[in-house]
Amino acid sequence: MKFNIYYMLDNTIAKYRLPQWVKPYIVEYIKENPIYAIKKGMSFIDVKRKKGLISKGYVELPNGTRFEMNFVANILNQFYYGEKSISEIYEKWSKNNYNVDRGYSDGFRRLSILSKKHMRAIKNLIDGMEMQDIGPNVGTLKLLEFMEHLDTIEGRILSSGLILRYIYAQTFGMIFYKVFYPTAPEFMRSFGKALSADNKTMQWLESELRYVLQNSDHEKNLAFVKNMLTVAAECIDTELPYAKRSGIEKEFLLLRNISIAYPLHIIKEYGYDIDPDTDARLIFKNKKP
Repeated sequence: MKFNIYYMLDNTIAKYRLPQWVKPYIVEYIKENPIYAIKKGMSFIDVKRKKGLISKGYVELPNGTRFEMNFVANILNQFYYGEKSISEIYEKWSKNNYNVDRGYSDGFRRLSILSKKHMRAIKNLIDGMEMQDIGPNVGTLKLLEFMEHLDTIEGRILSSGLILRYIYAQTFGMIFYKVFYPTAPEFMRSFGKALSADNKTMQWLESELRYVLQNSDHEKNLAFVKNMLTVAAECIDTELPYAKRSGIEKEFLLLRNISIAYPLHIIKEYGYDIDPDTDARLIFKNKKP
């Protein structure tokens, strides 16, 4: 039994292209209730050729798990309004006066275009599934307000290349898409293409993230990242009641914990003297309920 569980775990990490440091998080999840993990959580791994179902009231995944349509609609609406607002923020940032050599104006302009592309794909999905317009929740608005008031290039690059990329795009965004893809009708087939990265733009962002992390004040960068991670954690937790009602609280918290630790592990790779997992736990401890 144990062999099967951990064999499946290695498959999960490989399938979602997650780094090895996430393994202890998933092991803890499995240990809490191994039977539950096999029956529900781990069965997201291998659905073979089974298909899910989308109905008026719920989405049923290939493993039989059902989500209320309200939950799916809420998640998609938060992604939609997030991409829409971030595109507008990037557009404003692109009009500032920057060091021409580093290409900030053009880089932020291209990030704005990319976010707008994501926004349209999500809107098509919302319309195709005939979902109601829910609007941004309190957590989303707080995170967007935080970004809108960033006035340093370090804060703008760290928030874009570290926080948004590794929390929302890498963890929640792509896993959400990959899990729900097998249920998708034809109108969703282009969704994945829209979410695929613009390599030139993302290479620029990755290069600038590397430059900021290596060439600016480590202490200030770390303080900024921890502050924004606290805001992001509070934003994610606004979705927890919906996750509870859909019966995926444990899976939701697993993704949340990994997503907050992710940027801290990236920073450590750049030589910052931190314990990412300990710092992530402190962020959850110190955030507002």
